[in-house]
Amino acid sequence: MSNPINIPLLDLSYLYELAGDDDHYIEEVIQLFIGSVPAKMIELDHNISYTEDFMLIRELAHFLKSSAAIIKIRDMHDNLSRIETLAKAATGRDEMLQLLKKLKANFSQAMPLILAEEKRVQKKLR
Repeated sequence: MSNPINIPLLDLSYLYELAGDDDHYIEEVIQLFIGSVPAKMIELDHNISYTEDFMLIRELAHFLKSSAAIIKIRDMHDNLSRIETLAKAATGRDEMLQLLKKLKANFSQAMPLILAEEKRVQKKLR
């Protein structure tokens, strides 16, 4: 896995590259992320921790992976890819729990930065 010291916690460069000069697009993507990803993370956490519904775990990891490709939180995409692979094989629950722990830690640290970016963009649009 990558070295967290060299990788920023949050990387919005791809979002800004996609958006060009369209701050409305940036705001919309960030709002979609905020509106869907935290709930899906809670759902993923619950299903990995308390169920063996590997199909649902795979679907949740896949959904979150697509969001993580645009708003990049350190190691989120890689960890979700691994969870998706393990769920597809219906195995590796202990490894999933370890990956989930890392995901949740980085996600909770990144959310305030994402919210601050949303406010910054909204201020710019006024």
